[in-house]
This record gives sequence, C-alpha cells and structure tokens, in this order.
Amino acid sequence: MSAELRLRGLSKRFGAETVLRDVDLTVRAGSITAVVGPSGSGKTTLLRLVAGFARPDAGSVRLGDRDLASDGAWVAAHRRGVGYVAQDGALFPHLSVGRNISFGLGRSLLPARRRDIARRIDDLLAMVSLDPVLARRYPHELSGGQQQRVALARALAGRPRIMLLDESFSALDAGLRVATRAAVAEVLGAAGITTVLVTHDQAEALSFADQVAVLRDGVLAQVGPPARVYAHPDSEVVARFLGDVVLLDGAVDGAVADTALGRIPLAEGTSGAAGEAKTVLLRPEQIRITGEGVPATVTRVEFFGPDATVTVALSDGTVVVLRHPSTELPAAGDRVALRVVGSAVPLDPAATQR
Repeated sequence: MSAELRLRGLSKRFGAETVLRDVDLTVRAGSITAVVGPSGSGKTTLLRLVAGFARPDAGSVRLGDRDLASDGAWVAAHRRGVGYVAQDGALFPHLSVGRNISFGLGRSLLPARRRDIARRIDDLLAMVSLDPVLARRYPHELSGGQQQRVALARALAGRPRIMLLDESFSALDAGLRVATRAAVAEVLGAAGITTVLVTHDQAEALSFADQVAVLRDGVLAQVGPPARVYAHPDSEVVARFLGDVVLLDGAVDGAVADTALGRIPLAEGTSGAAGEAKTVLLRPEQIRITGEGVPATVTRVEFFGPDATVTVALSDGTVVVLRHPSTELPAAGDRVALRVVGSAVPLDPAATQR
C-alpha cells in the first residue's frame, strides 16, 4: 500500500561540500513528484537518502507513519519497502527476464511453488504491457524500452510502498523515451504507487508528474503543480531552467504592466505600485503573430519541424524571440504584428538570481 513521503530539513555533505541543504518536500500518497535540476544540483543524492543508500547529516525521511531516517531512527534500504529503477535498468545480464523479475519477489516467496512464481511473473509482465513470452529471453535480446519495463516489473515485484526512478528514461531514444514514460506513468498511476522521479529533462518532469520540485545548488527553489511552476516561476533561474523566456522592461500600473509589447495583465496575485519599474516574464508561445497588434520586423526564422522560433525587432529596438507553428511561417524581412496571450509574471529583483 502506498504512503505519503515527507522530507524535513534534509541535509547532506560530502567532505566540505554541502550537496543538500534543509530540504522540505512532501509527496502525497499515490502521486508522482519529479525532482528536476541541472547536473550537480543534488537530485540523485536526494533519491539515495530516500532509498536508504546513504544517511543524511541532518533532517528526517518519513514514509507514512514510519521514520526511515532521523536522529533516533535508521531503517536499512532492504527494509524500507522502496522500489528503485536506475538509469540503465541495472538488469542482471546473465539471468533471463523471468529470473530478473523473480529476484525482486524477495525471500518470502522462494518456498512458493514454481507454478505460483511463474504466474506472478506473468502478471507483472502484463502489468507493464509486456508479453509473458519475454520471460524466457535475456536482457540483451530486448529493446531499451522493454528493458526499462522489465526493471519496473522487478521493482514492482516486492509490492513497494514508494517507487524511485533515477533518470530512468534518459538513456532511451527520444520517441521511445516518450512512449516508455507514458506507459510507466500509466502503470504507476493504476497501481496508486507514490513515486519520485529525478531528471534533468524539463519536458519529462512537466509531463510525467503531478508535482514538480526544482532543485538548484542543493536547495529547493520552487515546488508546485507543473503548470503552475512553469507559468508562474518564483525566479528567473527557475523560469529559464524549465523553458525559454522573454523578459521585458515594464512600468507597472496596478495589475497591468506597460511594455514594448503593449499593456499586459500581470499574473493573478501579483501587482505593483503605479509607475513602478519591473522586469516582466513571458513564455515565447504567449506571443502571437496576428493581423493587428504591435508592429515588428522579422529578422530570423529557425525551423524545428512542428514549430519554429521567430526573432523579431520592435520599433524601439527591443528584440523578441517567439515560438510559432511551422505552417505559414514568415520570412526574414517581413513586417508582422504581435499580440500577447495570457498574463506576465513580474520578477522580484531579489529573487532573480535565487
């Protein structure tokens, strides 16, 4: 049965370097949280502390009503009820798929009849949408996506209370990564297993999880629903890590900012004193080429297949890069009109580099 994960004041040092600093994070029972951040931000260390592969220097790890790590408690990794899927799946190359999965069943099922174990393996393969006939194959006879699903089946075999995914899709090709990620999310969601994924892939974090936690230099910069964190970042650093940004100088007038792209409403819950100068943030897809609006001249078009980036110059010299569907693209030198869809986020100067 899944359980809520609670991390409180979690810190970890390696020598003189502090890798995690006072991390507080709650993952609701049955939900998926993606911890995203650049290399060296502490993502994998955080996962290792939850798994029990390392001890925190301060703080606590609690799963449901049980302390896994704290000042007065320590539960060994194999007693935590944690499923773990590594980046490469970490399957045993000399064992068949069936024997790899049976390894995850644990000692308690070893005395069981061989037929019961085989049935359980078939059930687990079906759960991850693999044909039971694959039980007789070896890892090298499977595709990368199939190997990751077998690794998930092995992790599910022990009926974990929480699943930890450590960059589990990053080694797959782009198309296979998307398909495997969707399949895994469906399996975990149907099983109602509390899940934590660590990844450096922003799109993966935003599409896979119910909650996104942005980790930077060992500190949680922002936590919230994916759409909220993407559309309303707390800082420029968070915004840039999750996608491209457009920054404009603006003069705030209540809940509106006057900018080079016209008057833009500010995000709900934000405002400023009349005439206050602020930098406001937009996403490139919020800027549309339309029949009427702010005049601009196209200076560059970069084609990426389904969409393109279009660089335009405004009359005051402001340069803006927007995202546009690849159908009916303008050409360099074209005169266009721009309008903004949605609201802008005013940035707090103190939080810009946080």
